[in-house]
Amino acid sequence: MKKFILINYEFKFSSICDNEKEVFEGCGYEEEYENGMNFKDLLEAVKGSYEVIAFTGTIEFLND
Repeated sequence: MKKFILINYEFKFSSICDNEKEVFEGCGYEEEYENGMNFKDLLEAVKGSYEVIAFTGTIEFLND
């Protein structure tokens, strides 16, 4: 199952999201998710403010 690391450059923290909807919410785009914005558009919109890294498996360590 694909998960995502979401890195917020402005506030200098990171989190693990279980799905694309959580990435939208973490970036403050919940309403856009509900209105059909696609994931690639989100990645372009947050470029420079957030880093989104997709992974499968487990992450043993994640430092903020």
